[in-house]
Amino acid sequence: MKKILLITMALALSVVLFHSCKKDKGDPPVLPPAGSMTIDFNNFESAKKGEVTAFIPKGTENSNWEFAAGVAMIWKSIVYSTLAIPVYSFQKAIEQDNPTYLDDQTWQWSASATVLGETYTARLTGQIAETNVLWKMYISLEGTGGYTDFVWFEGTSKLDGTSGQWKLYESQTNPVEIVRIDWSVAGDKI
Repeated sequence: MKKILLITMALALSVVLFHSCKKDKGDPPVLPPAGSMTIDFNNFESAKKGEVTAFIPKGTENSNWEFAAGVAMIWKSIVYSTLAIPVYSFQKAIEQDNPTYLDDQTWQWSASATVLGETYTARLTGQIAETNVLWKMYISLEGTGGYTDFVWFEGTSKLDGTSGQWKLYESQTNPVEIVRIDWSVAGDKI
């Protein structure tokens, strides 16, 4: 009888110890939308004949719009050249449905992307904090001249994924902040 009691107590104690060691990781954070990393330049495209410009009387200067459109086109070239790799890597990483739980309320999405014949490996981490999620994108380049775990951008978002901020850095050789994007979601628009 004592043997059965001792075995039962040992079994109960091991179940309690095993269960208490198990981590409660919860659910992964809500990912920011892919559009949070891009800028909509549609307002700065030249109008087609018969559209908005038809209402501007001939000879009227619209230099403010032209200046704004010129600046927007400069930013568009920066976004589509300098930031092509981190933006594309972000989009590839968030396509992954199964993030990995690391520890300390941190989740990781991983992906590989090939841009202009070079393979980049991206790791997006999201650490759930009290009121927001802290995001970091680590990018590595394989091969000659490659690099490992460069933090190309980082940011925060609300826990529900409705708003946030990104800070993008120029490059692994010059890691200075060049763009800050404040984003929010209103309905289906970002």
